[in-house]
Amino acid sequence: MGVSSDDCLRMPLRSSINPVTVTESNHMHELVKIGEVARASGCSVETIRHYEKLGLLKPPKRGDNGYRYYTAEAVKQLGFIRHGRDLGLDLHSIHELLNLTAHPDAQCHQVDAIASQHLQRIEARISALQALAQELRTVVTQCRGGSIRECRIVEALFEPQSALEGNPTSTQQETSDMQQAVLDFWFNELDPKQWWAKDAELDARITQRFKALLSQAAQGELFGWRATPRGRLAEILVLDQFSRNIHRDTPEAFAQDNVALILAQEAVASGEAITLTPIERNFLYMPYMHSESLKIHQHAERLFRANGLEDNYNFEVKHKAIIDRFGRYPHRNAILGRDSTADELEFLKQPRSGF
Repeated sequence: MGVSSDDCLRMPLRSSINPVTVTESNHMHELVKIGEVARASGCSVETIRHYEKLGLLKPPKRGDNGYRYYTAEAVKQLGFIRHGRDLGLDLHSIHELLNLTAHPDAQCHQVDAIASQHLQRIEARISALQALAQELRTVVTQCRGGSIRECRIVEALFEPQSALEGNPTSTQQETSDMQQAVLDFWFNELDPKQWWAKDAELDARITQRFKALLSQAAQGELFGWRATPRGRLAEILVLDQFSRNIHRDTPEAFAQDNVALILAQEAVASGEAITLTPIERNFLYMPYMHSESLKIHQHAERLFRANGLEDNYNFEVKHKAIIDRFGRYPHRNAILGRDSTADELEFLKQPRSGF
């Protein structure tokens, strides 16, 4: 049975827990077992462990008896997650918000951005549902009774184009659903470690689910996605990330890099990049890092530094150093049919020279 991230949303939070006091390095901690946390939070044990794997909760301490022990802070965090899910926030957004709470004195503009984006999505759904209600209302009023054979509602369902002609609601909804499918897959379904791993099984999953979408993106057919910042981000993910999984170790893996870079540059120039969360901006900026242009990397270094994610900034610094030295990424030479210099061949002998 799969784990539902919502199976703790219907139960009231409970305050009665039975803590165990332990001493660690001369500090006293009150810890509780996972069963107590589950009862206190209303979340199942499986869901709590699922949140741990996603990084929403810190790993528990293990006692000498092998039991997993949690702090009272874990119960508070589960309440936070639960309330976020009640509001319809996805787990990625909740993760970002939890990370922001670790810096209580910082400005709250990033929190505002996450809430504003979610509000826009809710309003878009409401608008789509209102259009759908009107569409159904029209079909229902056209039905005059009689036999099933003569029923206008049945006719409309068998011949949807006749009922939907001139109404773009269904197409818009499909576009929105596909954008969200890309974002949910990348930010919610995958463990962050998988973003950087060379994994044949993951490549196969992405190929099966998104190869046709990549073909559309490569033809410029997803231009409508650019109407919103997160839609543009989804298109960039398809072009810049999925292409590398789907066409691993072939020239096609890099074929869409320039298009993805232009999309990212437009987002930066328009200011819409700042409306995204830091981790989302990280992937919107990734085409800059993948570029083999020194001029682009001069911009990339500033963008990644300003984004505040230290690990990603450090990676950009390392990438830029390679471009500064060689003017290209030597590890792509064999794939792209380029001859390597003696200096590049020596460099490729070093660990992690190909990231």
